[in-house]
Amino acid sequence: AVSEVDPSSSAMSPSTSMLALLGMPLIAFAVRSKQAHSVVSNVRLVGGVPSSALNSYDLMDPELMEFPPRHHNSFQLSDATSASKDSLLFKSRLRYLMSSECNLGKTLKVEKMAYSGFGGSLHNLVKPSLYAMKYGYCLKFPKHSSLYGNLDNYFETFSAQSKLDQHSQCTTCSADDFEAEPPCDPKLEVQVGRFMAGNCRREMKIVDASAQDVVPRSFAKMAVMEAVSNVVSTLYEPSKKMQSSVADAKKSMNWPVDRNVIGLHVRRGDSCNDDSQEWRTVTCFPLSKYMQLVDRAATKYRIKDIFLTSEAPATFEETKKYPYYNWMFLNTTFTPVPSGKNIENAIDDGDLDGVSVGEDAHSNLLLLSEASVIIGKFTSNLPRLALEYKTGKTSLVCPYYSLDSSWCFAYGEEYPLSKLASDDVERHLVTKTEDQDFNDVHKFYC
Repeated sequence: AVSEVDPSSSAMSPSTSMLALLGMPLIAFAVRSKQAHSVVSNVRLVGGVPSSALNSYDLMDPELMEFPPRHHNSFQLSDATSASKDSLLFKSRLRYLMSSECNLGKTLKVEKMAYSGFGGSLHNLVKPSLYAMKYGYCLKFPKHSSLYGNLDNYFETFSAQSKLDQHSQCTTCSADDFEAEPPCDPKLEVQVGRFMAGNCRREMKIVDASAQDVVPRSFAKMAVMEAVSNVVSTLYEPSKKMQSSVADAKKSMNWPVDRNVIGLHVRRGDSCNDDSQEWRTVTCFPLSKYMQLVDRAATKYRIKDIFLTSEAPATFEETKKYPYYNWMFLNTTFTPVPSGKNIENAIDDGDLDGVSVGEDAHSNLLLLSEASVIIGKFTSNLPRLALEYKTGKTSLVCPYYSLDSSWCFAYGEEYPLSKLASDDVERHLVTKTEDQDFNDVHKFYC
């Protein structure tokens, strides 16, 4: 019986082999058979790998597009969501640095939110936070985005009623807990990812850096991914309004409470028409391109329920080709970004309402973070933010699959695509410049 197949086993029964040859995922056969209930119901929730277990493992390997890695038995999934002592202290320090109680004699002030897509604008605050955590700065962030409106509409931390000051005790904030700041480089020019700390422009390099270069020494055993996730989950705790909105959305979609869900982002937004990075145009794929990863995850973790988010209405229509899955999604009709514009220009020109765009993006981010398995293109901020937020909240790194890059965070720095994605670019690029180095062409700003 299908319900007796062990999806983690490398050995296939004759019936399993036949299904594989026919191209039908095991879960699809199960859902269409009478054994469907025994396969996908009453199963143990997937859980994840404790983020504290990553301190000796580098997730920023461009070829690591699946986690836990296949043929790697050292990671065991757990459903225990207890934060490590280091994570709790890390978040406590960050809350203190953001509170009005912070009294360190120097402040790192971010004047305005990044002029960027919703996900990019959120990632923009992570490096300043890590820098302040490492070198002992109080933090002052803007309360408003010129594109998406007041931040307290989305995030509790930016609300006037925020409880930051009530939880601002910090036991790791003495002078000895911070590190000596490097000398100021007056030649450092304005660039995405750089920021002002006091009267000096600063940067924090992450690509090719060691964890010790990024993570405060008080948290020396913490992996970069865990540190980034702790920042994201602390800064971007959703407002009561957004929590209520997501709860209503789950109810309207009949989101299952006793089964695992795959969260899938099919990237089809304005970046797919970015003439300055032609590779984006040729690596923005329809849903069908993602289905191999969906089928693999669905079979391995016995999942039939999929939450889908995308920027293109055609993506939702395409789900009709895969009726053996239970598809869930929010709005399927929305105003597209006009041709020849990016989303920032479209909001500025009045083609789109920035608050509506922001609320829709944030809702989808939070819903992705509620999934048991996350699938997407990790060149996009949205699935990475969902993974980071979920990791910071649960202290578990859930299984994920990417179509083009590993997990990464290096806001403002170039990071290589995987070879698989690079090969796609090579096959389809219209313009090729012979004097450009291969690795320079096949990078993105992570």
